[in-house]
Amino acid sequence: MNRTFISALGLAAALAAATTAGSFAQTPPETRTGVAVTPPRLEIGVEPGASTVEAKLSITNLGSQQQQVNAALDDLIVTGTGAYDSLPAGATGYSVSQDGGLSTQTVDLGPTGSADSHADVTLSVNVDGLSAPRYGSILVKPVVDAQPDPSTASAKQRFVAKVEPAVLVPVIIVPLGENAASADVPQLASSVHLGLQPAGIDLHQKARSGGLDGLIPVTLPKVADHGALEARIDTRNTGDVLGRAFSHAQFTQVHPLSWLPAGIKDRFGIKDTVLLEEDTPPGAAMPGNIAETVASTEIDNQQRTYDAAPWIGLVRVTATTHMTVADVTSEAVTEQDWMLIVPWKELGAVLLAFLAYRNAWRVRRYFVERRKPE
Repeated sequence: MNRTFISALGLAAALAAATTAGSFAQTPPETRTGVAVTPPRLEIGVEPGASTVEAKLSITNLGSQQQQVNAALDDLIVTGTGAYDSLPAGATGYSVSQDGGLSTQTVDLGPTGSADSHADVTLSVNVDGLSAPRYGSILVKPVVDAQPDPSTASAKQRFVAKVEPAVLVPVIIVPLGENAASADVPQLASSVHLGLQPAGIDLHQKARSGGLDGLIPVTLPKVADHGALEARIDTRNTGDVLGRAFSHAQFTQVHPLSWLPAGIKDRFGIKDTVLLEEDTPPGAAMPGNIAETVASTEIDNQQRTYDAAPWIGLVRVTATTHMTVADVTSEAVTEQDWMLIVPWKELGAVLLAFLAYRNAWRVRRYFVERRKPE
C-alpha cells in the first residue's frame, strides 16, 4: 500500500485582468480570467516496495468565459531567494518527468459556477526502486491567443497580449523508511538525510520612519531610531533533500536589570517582557543552500498596522527553526540577535537646540555686560 503525503496548505489562486497595450484601458470585470489550482504543493512519501504513486491536481476556472488550460510536467529548481521556478523537462538529474507523466495536458473549462468549470489532472510516477528524492513542477497556464487591437487603424499589424498568470505546483517525491507504514511519525529512508544548521540571523530596523529618522540618512550599528524591527533568519540545508524551513520567532524586551543574579531577579520580580511571538512563512532550499525566513514586530490586522516594538529599550529575538519534507521534521536549531532602540536623532536634535539656546544666552549676556557703563 502506498502512503502519499500531499501537503495542501491552502488554495493557490492566480487572477489577472486583461489589459490593452495601446490604450492601457481596464478590462471590464465580466471578461476577467483566472484559474485556481489545489493543492499548491505535492509532497509524496513513497513506502518501500511501492511501484507507482499518483496524486490529483484540481483546476478551477475563475473567469466568466470558457477557458482552455495547459498543464505541463517540468523540472523544478529553487532560486537563491527561495522561490520555485521551472526548467524544461529532463534538464536536471533528479527530474520527475523521467519516470512520470500527467493524465492529460489540456483541459477545457466552462465559466465559473458552471458544472464543467472544474477538472482534475492526475500525476502518475513510477517509483520502483526509488532510493533518492525526485523533484518536478506542474505548470498550469491558461491558453491565450494574441488578438488585434480594434481601437487602432492598423489593427491588422498591432496585437495585444493578455497578461495571464501561470501557476507552478512543486512536486517532491522522497523514499520513506522501512517502518513508514506502522510508525506514527514517518521517517525518511536511510539513504536520505534531512538536516539544517544555523547560518546567521540579522535583526535590524525594517525601514526608516518619518520625522528626523527619515530626513537624516545615518544609521548606527545595532541601534534603531524607532519603528518596526525585522529579523532575517538564515539556515543552511545540510541534508540531501529539498526542504522547507519554518521559524518560530520570539521578540523580547530585555529588562535593564536582567544582568543581576537569578535569585535577586526572582525576589524583586525582575523579568523580561515578551513583545510578540510569530511563526514565519516557510523558506525553501535545495541541499547545501540557505533557506531564509523573515519575522517582524509589525502586525497587520487588515485594518491598521501596529508595531509591537517599544519606543526605547533593548530588544532580543530568538528564532527556533526546523526543516520539513513529506511530513518528516528535522531537529530544530536556535539563533539569537538583539537591537537597541533609542530615538537618538530626536534626542540629538533636542540636545543641539538646548546647546544653541544656552550659547545664544551666553553671547547675549556678554554683550549686555560690555554695554554697562564703567
